[in-house]
Amino acid sequence: TNATACFCNTRFESSEDGLSCVAMQPCDAGNHRAIPDKGQCEPCEADTFINSSQAALFVSCGPCPAGTTSSSGASSCKCPVGQYGVLPGVPCIACPSGTFQPVIGAANASGCRP
Repeated sequence: TNATACFCNTRFESSEDGLSCVAMQPCDAGNHRAIPDKGQCEPCEADTFINSSQAALFVSCGPCPAGTTSSSGASSCKCPVGQYGVLPGVPCIACPSGTFQPVIGAANASGCRP
């Protein structure tokens, strides 16, 4: 039998039968290709993220903004426990003195309890 290898250009991948190249599909939000423009989609590591708009551009996961966190496969970063965030991209705010909230990603101070 003759084996034909298909070597594809950037952002193309081998078809299932290996005989032609097809356009790569972007990864879902929270996933990226560890080898840019090649390979399978993999989840972003903890404390990194990629949203759907970025994933469509075939970019790698980026670090969470300072003071925020994420789990593996995240499409956004959130404020850690003890803090809350009003708007994405705005630094997290610590709960008022003497209070604490146990939830990651709290959006307001209402969860801060003594």
